[in-house]
This record gives sequence, C-alpha cells and structure tokens, in this order.
Amino acid sequence: MAIYKNREVGIVATHVPSNTNVDLIAVSYSNGMRDNVPLGQVKFTDEEKKTLIKENPSRFETVELATKEDLEAVRIGVTPPSDPSLKEAAELKVQRQEQQKKLDEMNKRAEENARKDFDKKVTAAPVVSPQSKFQQKAL
Repeated sequence: MAIYKNREVGIVATHVPSNTNVDLIAVSYSNGMRDNVPLGQVKFTDEEKKTLIKENPSRFETVELATKEDLEAVRIGVTPPSDPSLKEAAELKVQRQEQQKKLDEMNKRAEENARKDFDKKVTAAPVVSPQSKFQQKAL
C-alpha cells in the first residue's frame, strides 16, 4: 500500500491529463473513496515502484519510496518519520528547549547581580540612627 498525506492508499491507475504535464495517479482510500492526486505526493512500497516501472519504464523511476517505519506509523495512526512536519515539530521543540535554557541562565545571572548590588547597598552605607541626628543638632 502506498502513502498519501499520511494515509494508506491503494493504486488504481496512472494517467496524465491532456491539459497539463503533471502526472496524476488514481488512488483508493480504505473507505472506498477514490481520488486523483499528484504523483510526487505519493510514497510507494518497493514492490509498487517495481510494478510501475515495469508498466511505464520512463515515467516512474524517481518516485519516492515509503519505508517500513513509515507504513507502520501510518497504520497505527501517527505521523510517519519521513514526514517533513514531524521533523519541523522536532526542530521547534529543540529550539524552544534551548531558548528556555538560555532564558533560565540569563535570569539566574540577573538575579545573582541583583543580589550582589543589594548586598553592597546594605553593607556599604553607614546606618544613621534617628537618635544620633537629634543629638548632633542639639550640640
């Protein structure tokens, strides 16, 4: 079974419409519906590719192959490993983790600097009690 948009499909027929040069392939879904889809968006099993090449030697040499992992993922209802959206989501997750890590480091450094500045203010300034001010004026 081939894969189209993360769904398992069967191959019905291949054709090129007369008004375009885009190869289309007729596929059938598991619910019985059929659709004509661009050939470049379908991933085939090795057996299907061999059959397509045998029937049309020059047209199907460059079709993409679906791996066993891709087929297993689609059959259990998850995004296959070769799907670009999965890679993009993983990259975004890693980026977010790195951003959070950097932000935590910056916040920790800022807190440490604020603590040092606060400690300097507390220990550096002489504390003048209200009583001593009153006594100085009286003298």
